[in-house]
Amino acid sequence: MTTTSLSLEVLALLFLTLIPWPGPSVFKISCSRDNSKIVRKVIQNKWLPVLERFQVKLPLECPFHPARDIFAPQHAAKMQHRPSQWTCAFCGKSFYEERHLDAHFDHRHKNQINKAEDAVCLADYCDILRCQVLVAHGLLNGGDGPGTDIEVWQDVESIKKALAPAATRSVARVAPRRRHRPRSTPLPVPDCPKTDLENDEPESDEKKTEDSETDVNQTAKLCDADTVESSLPPDSRQKRLADLQAERAACDPTRLQILKIRCEKIVHSCIATLLLNLTQHQFTELEEEMQRAVCWYLSCDRYWEDTAPTARAFPWPLLLALATGLALALCMCYYIIWIVFDCYNRTTRL
Repeated sequence: MTTTSLSLEVLALLFLTLIPWPGPSVFKISCSRDNSKIVRKVIQNKWLPVLERFQVKLPLECPFHPARDIFAPQHAAKMQHRPSQWTCAFCGKSFYEERHLDAHFDHRHKNQINKAEDAVCLADYCDILRCQVLVAHGLLNGGDGPGTDIEVWQDVESIKKALAPAATRSVARVAPRRRHRPRSTPLPVPDCPKTDLENDEPESDEKKTEDSETDVNQTAKLCDADTVESSLPPDSRQKRLADLQAERAACDPTRLQILKIRCEKIVHSCIATLLLNLTQHQFTELEEEMQRAVCWYLSCDRYWEDTAPTARAFPWPLLLALATGLALALCMCYYIIWIVFDCYNRTTRL
């Protein structure tokens, strides 16, 4: 009996020696950095102003809290000195654009991420926050102008190229009879001119020759323009908008209703602990505004709406009323003072 148990233990040890040891643990993430950045901007632009108006902060239980972001350490390490200089706080290396700094994080500091158990990938909420729609409409791009001399020079050069060049002096000197001649509207040319000139007959009249040459030049320019435009690649933004139009035609209301219910649950779980600091009416109003900022668009009628912030109208009627009241007050003061001094002068004379 003892020999049998001993042989079993030896066999077990031999079997365990055949099992390979686990390799070094590598922390790999499959979270999109670009989509996480979009979600972060949406939360900053949509939710944080509402919370600030109610004088509360986003609770840590909310998955959108900055401390739970998986890229929070790298996002905090981004230092922007001017629009064209981004510096890494880990090593001090600078870059011209933010995307180059993100690539630097992926290659050199990929371990500098939030490894906590409650860390959240913000890109998982892109379907609720409509990341694709916002990027296609360009609503998350900053409106800052050029911040460096190079960017200003590029804008100036592009403006110069967009302007039509002035004609030379020899062309500008035109006879008066031709300068004031009414210019006929050119008719649309159906087809491009062909190189076959067998049936062309020379015209004796100089005016007809000039008109024919002008028509041929205009037709050649139009055809060249069509050829250039057809050879250019389609704009990426226009392509995204076309894709959105196709998705809009194939909208699934059931899927959007499921997303809306999920969004409402996330909003309620985010602000549930704020009920201790707010009244019931304030809590309800806060929840409605946060749902209106994000969840309200999760329907086939409003999913693709352009949510660009509208410019606040200047209160011209209020300004006109204040100016009118001020003018009337000045007139009354002047009239009262004039009456008082006039009566005083009369009594003095008497």
